[in-house]
Amino acid sequence: MMAFSTRQQINLTPEERTRLERIATLPSTPQKLVRRSRIILSLGSGHGLMATVRSVECSKRTVWRWWQRFLDERVDGLLYDASRPPGRKTAPVKLRH
Repeated sequence: MMAFSTRQQINLTPEERTRLERIATLPSTPQKLVRRSRIILSLGSGHGLMATVRSVECSKRTVWRWWQRFLDERVDGLLYDASRPPGRKTAPVKLRH
């Protein structure tokens, strides 16, 4: 029985699959890109959320994030990190102990 998911299924084109497999297997690829590629390859092969979490060894949140990014931007969306707001400012010197 297949688990229910509100996310759209990933259907990879042959070109996308080839590109993701290359990213995932090149020794010079940063590990974060390898993981993202493996997530999408797993989902694109018909594996569900939990099977992907187990095989890639990451959290559900991580799978959801890259699943959605891929649906929005395809392979190119996996190749960069989203910008984040800057962290909290440090306290002025006179307020530090």
